Amino acid sequence: MPYKCFDTLGNRGLVVIALCWSTGFIVLWFISVFHEFRMLWKLRQQLQGQAWSPTKRRALTRHFARLALLGSAALVLLQYALSPVSAVYPAYGRYLTGLLIATPAVIAPLWGLSHDSAPQSEREGPVTIKVVLRRAILLLIGVVYLIGTISIFFEVPSVQVVDRQQQALIHDLLSINVTHFYTDYWTCDRLAFLAKEQIICAVLDGTLHEADNRVEGYYAIVKSDPHYVYMFPLGSEQDHNLAALAPGRYRRFFFEGYAVYQPVTNAP
Repeated sequence: MPYKCFDTLGNRGLVVIALCWSTGFIVLWFISVFHEFRMLWKLRQQLQGQAWSPTKRRALTRHFARLALLGSAALVLLQYALSPVSAVYPAYGRYLTGLLIATPAVIAPLWGLSHDSAPQSEREGPVTIKVVLRRAILLLIGVVYLIGTISIFFEVPSVQVVDRQQQALIHDLLSINVTHFYTDYWTCDRLAFLAKEQIICAVLDGTLHEADNRVEGYYAIVKSDPHYVYMFPLGSEQDHNLAALAPGRYRRFFFEGYAVYQPVTNAP
């Protein structure tokens, strides 16, 4: 696969925001790990030669639980950084979704929770610049998450349009008795899932050769059907390649932004 880079032309603001967010997460992760080890060390010193009170036991459990969450976040980041996905597909941030589970541990120092084994009066303390800064950063993180959550609702109408389009496409294919076809990677997985495998597809790349198919058995099913068709998004590389083939070899249909190519010998 070719190496790809972010195209920053016209998107520099988004790139800067992404870099700041990523750097902030990593810095908070290191701070959180440092605090958790520090608090565990203090607990160890306090418990030497003393009985373990229920409060101390709960504190010990919390600190180890946070370290476990922080460790899982480190493994997710490490796996992503070492995988080819981060270089070949740098925009595929969905592989970092596993980091979300570590959010409570990452922001614990901002809440002042790294000292939650101390008495309540000691945890609150005077309002200093350090406390104000912690709360300001926590507020900023909350605002960003809130904006992201609100933005999802603005995407609902467009997602509903796409869903209706996909359902109409499935209906159109079934209406002409097409249940097995060759298509592109994203269309194949989505339609097979939405149609509950009433339709089965096999993936072809831009040169019309077999490509990565998540369900290997789909290829054999499509090949064994003498009435298979080709279906690709209009304007795609596969669409141009098929259109350039000798005329008369295929009947061409247009459904919901897709071109359907039915070999003449397979036509009913």
